[in-house]
Amino acid sequence: MNAIKQPGQYAFTGNPVLFILETNDNSLVTVTVSVANRTMAFTAYPYFVSPGVFHIEFDIQDILKSFVGDVFTGDEIISTGELQSYSLQCVDYFFSGFALQGGTSKTMQRILSKNNLDIFTYRFLNPLNQFLFTTRSNQKVIKMRRNELRELYFLNPLNETIELVSDTGGSKTLSAYEIGVPVHIDMIRFFQNYFPNPDSIKELQIKVNGVIACTINISDSLLEERYLLQFRNSLNVFEYLELKGKAKYTPEFTADNTYNKYNSDINDLEKSRRRETATTIIEAETGFRPTLDLQFINDLLTSDEIYLQENGEWLPCLVTASPGYAKRQTIPESILLNIEMVDAGSLQSPIDGDFEIYPPTVLTDNYGEILTDNDGNVLTSN
Repeated sequence: MNAIKQPGQYAFTGNPVLFILETNDNSLVTVTVSVANRTMAFTAYPYFVSPGVFHIEFDIQDILKSFVGDVFTGDEIISTGELQSYSLQCVDYFFSGFALQGGTSKTMQRILSKNNLDIFTYRFLNPLNQFLFTTRSNQKVIKMRRNELRELYFLNPLNETIELVSDTGGSKTLSAYEIGVPVHIDMIRFFQNYFPNPDSIKELQIKVNGVIACTINISDSLLEERYLLQFRNSLNVFEYLELKGKAKYTPEFTADNTYNKYNSDINDLEKSRRRETATTIIEAETGFRPTLDLQFINDLLTSDEIYLQENGEWLPCLVTASPGYAKRQTIPESILLNIEMVDAGSLQSPIDGDFEIYPPTVLTDNYGEILTDNDGNVLTSN
């Protein structure tokens, strides 16, 4: 049995993972897929191509999607993960590879297919290209605001050292990981620990074995009122978008919730209402951004996991663009976004400033037990 078409060694579960095998008869065959310590089998049906030539075609995308988890794990400044491997067998044909959550657009797949490439050989495992898991750009130069540079994700593209070098003279060399190892960098702590004067950095170069793979140009965040969105991009990692301008809060109430209630004092009916459920809608501008940022904003608008930073907390929300938003632009344009908080309710609680956690009061028979707060101040339970 020969492979007419098979995926590369690395594959995204959001894209087709297609196999076309060739056999010499039309006998039914069993295909076995093993992933995440589980084995699944299904029957494939050959179809006629020419006398003595039959093809078997199947896509295991849905199987992989069901069992492949997040590979970028860990909460260290620099964390490494482990890729999820899988294997496939059909009679005497055997294939093994690695799968990751996420995927690329159909347009990108079409372009790469015409050039006999996949996204991993073209970019994510190419040390000469920009290999970061970002949907901001495929270019070797990425532009972002300082407040948006919070995390970097990538697969180690080469079994060589990776160095991060700033325009202020700071540098940090990472370990020489194996090819394909998932790497996650907490950039806030990374700057604080390894670079002097991190707020002065305007440019960050990422080098593989001494060769520049990509450059991040960093612009200052605005001092005026701003909001920060965190969203899961198409590559299944988190990215950030800073919104500038004064946001407009629009509490959106439910439909008329009134009813008539009998009042014995007047021996008649009077109008009353149940407590209203309110949804907070925030209108904020993206600010004037390069036209290349449009696809990045489109990725935000199609994301199924978005958070708004409020008082140091990440609150889930839904984001849509206002009517009239142009999908294609020839000049920089600011886009109005509508941010809808998902925790609508009829009850309200004040949260002012950062949310501070105190030790709980112990309500037992032993009243007077001594407790302390985060600063070491003594608290008592009575």
